[in-house]
Amino acid sequence: MGALTIIHTAGRHNCGARCSFTVCVKDGTIQKISFEPEKTPCVKYCLRGHHYLDTLLSDKRLLYPMRRTGARGEGLFERISWDEALKIIAAEWKRITGTYGPGSRYINYSSGVAAVARPDVFAKRLAALDGGYLGYYNSYSTACTKIATEYVYGTYFSGNSSIFLEKSKLIILWAHNPRETLFGAYLMDELRRAKKQGTRIIVIDPRRSATARCLIENVTEKGACLKLKMLPKL
Repeated sequence: MGALTIIHTAGRHNCGARCSFTVCVKDGTIQKISFEPEKTPCVKYCLRGHHYLDTLLSDKRLLYPMRRTGARGEGLFERISWDEALKIIAAEWKRITGTYGPGSRYINYSSGVAAVARPDVFAKRLAALDGGYLGYYNSYSTACTKIATEYVYGTYFSGNSSIFLEKSKLIILWAHNPRETLFGAYLMDELRRAKKQGTRIIVIDPRRSATARCLIENVTEKGACLKLKMLPKL
């Protein structure tokens, strides 16, 4: 048995924060994920990163192909070989395409990792070699931002780091609740810092969100202002 090794790394979820972690590794396997707040006090990592061992690194994840043997929903499966799985997939690929056409093949957005080697990109290239596929445009994440940004700035390639929020005179959080969604490890601290310096913050939300409550409760410095206005029901 090998010795326990301590590795300092970061989270890889799609929030952009890259929160720092301390990982204990033994024999090539992660044994524990921990966080040392005294070393990085400004980083408050969330439950997504804390539970990597139960999700991305879980021993319950599938390691080989499985074929359903019972009725849908029964949870009955049997292990099959990779060659057998490929033959089944190829047969179904041909049957569906021959029956319904290339438009019946849809590669979903964000169906894999956001890296250079992306499974969804490979799937599109494969389908394109065999007649095409049903595509999509825009994304569920930044669809409205992408359209509006080009009108405001003339290009989609714009934006700024949240560290400059404290230089703003007005911040509008439109249906944005970073206190709960944890969009980055630093955003709430930066919002509080901006408010302390007198920045006006407006939260537009159908409910009194945790972000709004957190910022209201911390209105103690002179000039800080957060306004909530309850709109009438439609």
